[in-house]
Amino acid sequence: RRLLGLEDLTRGGLGEVVSSVEFDCPPEIRARIEEYVAGSVENLQALHAQLQPHFLFNTLNTISSVMYADPALADRLITRLSDLLRSSLAAPERPEVSLEEELEILGRYVDLMAARFGDRMTVSISVSPDARGSSVPVFLLQPLVENAIQHGIARRAGPGTIQVSAEPVGARLRIVVADDGPGLEGDP
Repeated sequence: RRLLGLEDLTRGGLGEVVSSVEFDCPPEIRARIEEYVAGSVENLQALHAQLQPHFLFNTLNTISSVMYADPALADRLITRLSDLLRSSLAAPERPEVSLEEELEILGRYVDLMAARFGDRMTVSISVSPDARGSSVPVFLLQPLVENAIQHGIARRAGPGTIQVSAEPVGARLRIVVADDGPGLEGDP
């Protein structure tokens, strides 16, 4: 038997550490432990994919820049970030949510980005009442809006607009995220 140290966790990741540790337990218990660890690693990877480190660092820098000049805003941003992280951690347990819930998650993200971009960014959301109860994958909208911010708003010197719309079309749900940025090279 051996104890795990910090170097074990940083060397090859949690999954590698568990597979290299000798367990003094029945094989069925070991299998359950390995399954649990594999699920935990997958959850951490999903969280990393949903909330990229640059987003977290930029948000923390935004909070830091306003915390003395506007403590109430800093407090609201910390609460929004906390709520967004909590939603992200719960995502594996609820892979689908109503569009209404997804819009609430998006609102938290947009509030954080609005603090960063100020008057340079306007987000308009137009959703048909009939669409609000539709099931959608959790965190469907956030990466689309993040992309619109990164490629449409951040690259401009002046203000820009992002429009999010959703409406039922027959048995389907049409969701559009559009921005008035410069577009991609080679776009007509």
